[in-house]
Amino acid sequence: MNTEPHNPYQPPQSEISASPTVLGGELASPWIRLGASIIDGLILTPINWILQKFILHTPTPMDFFKASQSGNPADIKSLMPSTGSILLSSVLGMVLFIALNFVFLQNGQTIGKKLLKLQVQRRADGTALPWMSYVLKRMLPIQVASILGVLVSPLINILLIVDSLMIFRAGRNTLHDDLAGSKVVRISA
Repeated sequence: MNTEPHNPYQPPQSEISASPTVLGGELASPWIRLGASIIDGLILTPINWILQKFILHTPTPMDFFKASQSGNPADIKSLMPSTGSILLSSVLGMVLFIALNFVFLQNGQTIGKKLLKLQVQRRADGTALPWMSYVLKRMLPIQVASILGVLVSPLINILLIVDSLMIFRAGRNTLHDDLAGSKVVRISA
């Protein structure tokens, strides 16, 4: 029994476990999940660049620089993508992501998650999240929020930041994990 007097100004004390274990495996750390996202991003970035440059004819930063040199605001405004091209780009990007990862999505993974031995599982029973749930409940809300952040208000992007930061909660789940009823775990194979 502790005989020291209680100090009301002392910070709370708790044991921090490095990797909580749940039904279906050990929860993935925020950093390994970030690594999987970076791998997926590195794969998709050149594909999205080609899509935007050659199919949607998205202007380059140099195009904006040249337009700004003219001194005419209309020149810069003429380079801004239309709502339709933003939506088309987002839809095509998501379709490409699904196409590239379709085989992996069948097992609750993306290329990055497969390489880092992670799996998205149903929180309730520890089985792999079905690909349709993965797309509709995990990916689509983030995609919609990012489109709204471009078209409506950049303040909506704060929601995406909050979603990402929620991973530091005790259950290591983001808002899109909550929506999908999913968790990301480390797997052995």
